[in-house]
Amino acid sequence: MALDQEQELHAAKRAGIEFLLADIESAHAFLDVADSNASAESVQRNLAHARRALASVQYFLQHLEDDADLLNEVQAARDKLQKRVDGFGDRLRSD
Repeated sequence: MALDQEQELHAAKRAGIEFLLADIESAHAFLDVADSNASAESVQRNLAHARRALASVQYFLQHLEDDADLLNEVQAARDKLQKRVDGFGDRLRSD
């Protein structure tokens, strides 16, 4: 593959990574809203939004497996989000 094509492919993957990281940040914002809200309905709704974002990230991560550096960055952010989502689920079950 020519150098220009490799650079373009890397730039496209980087743009995809930025999108996934933005999706993860949005999910954290949903969890922040859920955490600060007393309404069970609002908590459930925002947790559902965060779970959808997490599922989306997990789906698209499959397409980045050939670039370890980029993959590691998103996996670390995804794992942090997964722990937060799991913690909400545990809290809701104990209420």
